[in-house]
Amino acid sequence: MITLGKRLKYLRIEMDLSQQNLSDELCIPRSTISSWESDSRIPELSAIIELSDYFNVSIDYLVGKSSMKSYVASKSSNESPYKAIFDDLELIDFIDKLAERKDLQVLCKILRSISRDNIGKITDVIKVLKLD
Repeated sequence: MITLGKRLKYLRIEMDLSQQNLSDELCIPRSTISSWESDSRIPELSAIIELSDYFNVSIDYLVGKSSMKSYVASKSSNESPYKAIFDDLELIDFIDKLAERKDLQVLCKILRSISRDNIGKITDVIKVLKLD
């Protein structure tokens, strides 16, 4: 599981910052950053927002809830091919799972070559077979 500590450390290293550099930038003690990265302490919401702004990532990404660093926006929301994805929380959750699961990746690759009509039929079959 990706934790805030792991994400914070990854982002810090990605920007080639030491804990001390980040500490100096944010005026936060280095020991606090260390405890966040080791997941022995959880930052307050105000600190999470500050970290999100500093690293230019979404809070969901920072806390490990999403694998997408930020909302992808175009000049017009109508132009964005991602708008449908970002408006559907279940779809975002699926994309996060897709990054982790090889079986879903294989299924998606197979589905790319199937016609729209056949996708509808497959969807109907899956709904019947779905076990909850």
